Amino acid sequence: MKNYFLRYIKQPKLFFSDRQKDVRVSLSANARGGEFEGKNKIYSRACVCGSSLGRGSYVGPDSRLPCCKVGRYCSIGPEVLVLAGKHPSSERLSTHPCFYSLRKQSGFTYINQQNFDEFNFVDERKLYYAEIGSDVWIGARVVLVGGVRIGHGAIIATGSVVTKDVEDYAVVAGVPAKHIRYRFHEERRCALLKDPWWDKSEDWICENLGQFTREL
Repeated sequence: MKNYFLRYIKQPKLFFSDRQKDVRVSLSANARGGEFEGKNKIYSRACVCGSSLGRGSYVGPDSRLPCCKVGRYCSIGPEVLVLAGKHPSSERLSTHPCFYSLRKQSGFTYINQQNFDEFNFVDERKLYYAEIGSDVWIGARVVLVGGVRIGHGAIIATGSVVTKDVEDYAVVAGVPAKHIRYRFHEERRCALLKDPWWDKSEDWICENLGQFTREL
């Protein structure tokens, strides 16, 4: 009898849903100021505040992607981190922010005027820390240094630290991440980029599912 009634106990709501766009955001996630094209899912404790996500892209649990421009159909695993901040290194006597920043990271500052650009942006308008193309797969615990661009169709192996731009359809891995190979030969890469499937309508994709379900 007990198991019978358990089926009718209302389960707690775990996601906020926008049915019009088919977007689901975990109630424990931070998606303030985010723009979602549709068919997106943001998992628990992820942060995508100020970010833009294209159709079909999702962000795994505990990932931190603030102010990122993400293309369509991207698979972003758990605990992916974008590190946009930086400290001066060889050009200053000290790396401590009390000598260059007004943000009072340690609770105080000695200066009254900012004298170091402490964030890396990927665009001139300084809206995004990183840009991720379409059809990108980023494995768990990847770190993206601010200012990097990830090309379309790229794969970032688990645990990699990406410190520079990644080419279209490249597979990279390591600390720092290094080029391993390309997913396809050059002729096919050029053809895919010339007529990108992710820019097609959903009707076209559904009509051509065979291209996506068979091995090339």
